[in-house]
Amino acid sequence: VVRASLLLVKATQEILVRYSLSQFAMKRSEMIFTCMKVFMLEHGQQQEYSSPATGDEEEVFRDLIVSKSMSDLLVPFTLGASASSPSSKLPDIDLEQASLPFLGSGTPFYQFYTDFLALYDAISFSHLIFASLLLPPLALTYPIDYRRLLWADFAHVLRTVRTPVDQVIAGDLRDFLYPVEKGEMIGKYVGPVLQGSVDGFLRLIAVHHVACNIWPDLRSEEVGAEQEDVAKKLLKMVVEKGDGRAVREVLRYRQVREETVIYPPACFETSGEWIADRAEFAQQALGSELHERLQGVFYGQCEFFDVYTSLLHLLTTG
Repeated sequence: VVRASLLLVKATQEILVRYSLSQFAMKRSEMIFTCMKVFMLEHGQQQEYSSPATGDEEEVFRDLIVSKSMSDLLVPFTLGASASSPSSKLPDIDLEQASLPFLGSGTPFYQFYTDFLALYDAISFSHLIFASLLLPPLALTYPIDYRRLLWADFAHVLRTVRTPVDQVIAGDLRDFLYPVEKGEMIGKYVGPVLQGSVDGFLRLIAVHHVACNIWPDLRSEEVGAEQEDVAKKLLKMVVEKGDGRAVREVLRYRQVREETVIYPPACFETSGEWIADRAEFAQQALGSELHERLQGVFYGQCEFFDVYTSLLHLLTTG
């Protein structure tokens, strides 16, 4: 039944888009929720499942045809397909609206998402499509509760969600970048970056918000002395506790809100006058000796790990 239903959705979607009847086609959020429901067929199931390798009593979403059908339905709505896919240009609604006909007014989408995330934690084994469906509600157009749920309550699953940026199901990467997060979420972002427990899209999001809370050139507004002090402490934490990759990415991360979003790795490799400004800010925050040892990171004058080793030695010897 699930196979047939997904194939019918796929055929219908393709026909509507092909014949310029896109106003009747499923929107991005509706397609996301449709696929989420496939995974939620396992919610509340008590039976023990055999290994997927045996093909016996495996979860529905592990069926090869079901998995392939969901992938085909979602790919046109990913960031990587946004330039060429007609589906990506369809007007959209949020998931809370898209889920209303199915969930009704008695069950909020947040509760559904909580159960969905718990199910991922329990049975997913890092299933790629399952993981990718966790990401859309992390957009900043949704309440902070969704981001808090994943980054705090289910922080232990972050290392299993390794979705590349171009495979994120979204219309615009900016929805996850702006407005810049402040307050409690920064602590939840900086920890996984320093621990190296996030990669792909999640790492980009975390590095972005951490860097935007440090560097003046990434801020959209002037900040007071208290926030400036917080920025310096945050930079010191990154330099003291982060590994080589974390330090380099936070120091070199670059975006301009009014311009086209730069994807990794290019967002860590650009150059400009802003580098000198950051080097000056780092000197104010860390002192002259640490500033000198960070020059190689800012300007690429020497191998980063040599710089980082010298920096770490200085910190541990006083």
